[in-house]
Amino acid sequence: MTTQEYIVLYEKWRAGKCTTEEKDLLDQYSKNFLINEPWLPAMGNEAGVEVRITEQINQSIHQSKIRKLRTTWGAVAAAVILLGISTVVWYNLNSAIKYPPMLADRYQITKHDIEPGGTKAVLTLANGVNVILDSAKNGLITTQGNTKVVKLTNGGLAYRSTGTDSAVVTNNTMTTPRGGRYDLTLSDGTRVFLNAASSITYPTSFSGKSRKVSITGEAYFEVAKNAEMPFIVLANGTETQVLGTHFDIMAYQDEPFIKATLLEGSIKFRTSHSEVLLNPGQQAEVPEFSDRISVQDANIEAALSWKNGYFIFQDEKLHSIMRKVARWYDVEVIYDASLKDLSYGGSVSQYKNISDLLNVLQSTGTVHFKVEERRIIVMK
Repeated sequence: MTTQEYIVLYEKWRAGKCTTEEKDLLDQYSKNFLINEPWLPAMGNEAGVEVRITEQINQSIHQSKIRKLRTTWGAVAAAVILLGISTVVWYNLNSAIKYPPMLADRYQITKHDIEPGGTKAVLTLANGVNVILDSAKNGLITTQGNTKVVKLTNGGLAYRSTGTDSAVVTNNTMTTPRGGRYDLTLSDGTRVFLNAASSITYPTSFSGKSRKVSITGEAYFEVAKNAEMPFIVLANGTETQVLGTHFDIMAYQDEPFIKATLLEGSIKFRTSHSEVLLNPGQQAEVPEFSDRISVQDANIEAALSWKNGYFIFQDEKLHSIMRKVARWYDVEVIYDASLKDLSYGGSVSQYKNISDLLNVLQSTGTVHFKVEERRIIVMK
């Protein structure tokens, strides 16, 4: 059984959907991937148990030929194994009379757990009326000029042109809260995936020589091709121009960089004094309080992990990780200042409660967390 096959089966078991035969198969291969035996005093203290876990992780990584957490699903699977190990070890140690200190901390995190974000957004119409999309009924929401605004059955929103009268073009704004995301299809067929704590302002239908929108926060675009009408995204002093392609723009006010990441096609990315042409797999960065653009190869999986429902970290600073956590789980994060520059790598599903992510970070032994209502306290 491969690592990927084991992970699929393990997640199916956790969801309670395994057949008897699949459970037997999971048990048969569990020793290849997880430490699945009860904790006993003879095993030593918590540190000793964690050493054994680390050795087995490394062995699984070696056997699966996973070298780095970059561009392979195998790397993602390795990190999911880490989450699985944390869960199983907690379950087995739970039967011990006395918990090692870190496992007691895990219990406290789980006790005050926080659910992940979901499909939430507010649509602001041209007349100033706000529509709460997550509670709105599916179907027609309103008609603006020659465009119908429709909430789709999958939770997304679509603009559908019903004519050619461009004289009544108006602007709408979609805003996602912390803990919310939403999908949008513009009148030209362009798809926009809006991350948490973000917004996009756009015309209800496009006319003229360009298709222009503006965003705050982060959005992933799949732009409908139209060689005669370039698509332009304005974001925090930058401008991205495309004809038809897939790319991500991250421009949160609390992040140190504005980033444009290109998947396919090409884009022109510019500031007031600089301009670059990106090729697929490249990422442009503009530091805060600067208009100087730097270009490097992108970690596509990490850059688009939010869209695919994962946290993926590759040697990422703790304070950067926790900014993402704060936006998705809608929490406040308070630090021990000495911990901000610790770095971590791994992958965790964004559709799990916050305890799953915090326990994985905590299992390194370098950091601990305390959850108080919607506040996360980061400690030594």
